[in-house]
Formats: sequence, C-alpha cells, structure tokens
Amino acid sequence: GRSSLYPLTMVVLIGGISFSLLLLAYILLVQRRNEDLLALVSAQAEREAERAAFVRELNHRVKNSLSNVTSIIALTRRNAKDINSFADDLMERVRALAASHSLLDGAQWGPTDLKALVEAQLGSHGHARNRISADGPSVLISPNDALSIGLALHELLTNATRYGALSNEDGQVSLRWSIVDDGIEVRWKEEGGPPVTEPERRGFGLNLI
Repeated sequence: GRSSLYPLTMVVLIGGISFSLLLLAYILLVQRRNEDLLALVSAQAEREAERAAFVRELNHRVKNSLSNVTSIIALTRRNAKDINSFADDLMERVRALAASHSLLDGAQWGPTDLKALVEAQLGSHGHARNRISADGPSVLISPNDALSIGLALHELLTNATRYGALSNEDGQVSLRWSIVDDGIEVRWKEEGGPPVTEPERRGFGLNLI
C-alpha cells in the first residue's frame, strides 16, 4: 500500500511546489506591474508640474515683454517729430530689445553677464566699433535689469552717433563699469565730439536712464 501511495505523494508534492512557484511568480509580476504603473503615474505628474511651471514662466515673460514694448511705443510716440522718425526710432529700439532677448534666451532667462550684454549692443554699431572701448569685470545681472540696461546702452550709442563723439571721424567713447559696495557703477565718457549743449527737452533716452 505504501509503495502505491509514494508516486501519488510525489506528484502532489511536486504539483504543490509548482503551483506555489507559479503563484509566487504571478504575485511578483503583479507587484512589478503596480510599481511600473506607480512610476508612470509619478513621471506623468512630474511632467505636468514641469509643463505648468513652464506655462507660468512663459506667461510672465510675455507680459513683461508686452509691457516693455508698450512703454517703448508710448515714449517713442511722445518724442517723435513725425511718423517717419517715429517708425525709424521704434524699429531701432525694438531691435535693441530683441538683441537683449536673444542673449537672455541663450542664458535660459537666468542671470546674464553684463559684459556679454555690452558686446551684444555694441555689435549693432559696428561702423564705429573701433572707436568704442568697453571694459569691466564679469557681473551677473537679472533678466529685467539686462533688458533695461540694454535699452539704455542703445540710447547712449544712438545719441553718440547722432550728436556726440561718434558723429564725426575723431571722437571716442569709453564705457567702464565696476563693482561698488552692493551695486554696479557704470561710467560713460565721450571725447573728441562736438561741443555739448543742453537738450531742449527730455528725450526717450534721458527718461529711460
């Protein structure tokens, strides 16, 4: 009787072990699938959070840009003598703003080197670049400051080209900046230009600076 039960016992034992292994494999598979689903949901949530943050940042930049352009249009119109001068001055200022934007894009709209900003604005006045000297330490400035300083540099360069040291063949412009306490001191100096006269009215550049 025992000899006839032995094979049956082995079959039941092996079957039980096999079933237990299959059940364990199924449990592990289900657990792995749940972990994969949780990881997928977590990754999706992170992507949604990143997308929401990107949209908020984009909206902020667009609002700032529209505010800057609106201010430029208003000030340019206030100081324009006629429609042609308005169009020309507005286009030049928008190009100066675009140059600063391009620089900020390269820096992922983070802190920007003042020296790189200066070079970007000087590049738009290549005809007199050899008569403009610029020197100063590497200083990181915020995006909003970069936009304002970029426009201010454009106005100084434009004024020097039209009425100042760059309006003749001999004038020189010197731009120097340094770190003073917790701020930045910028010095703009023109030499060899026509005699300086007091402006009849406050122009765009003076209002901006």
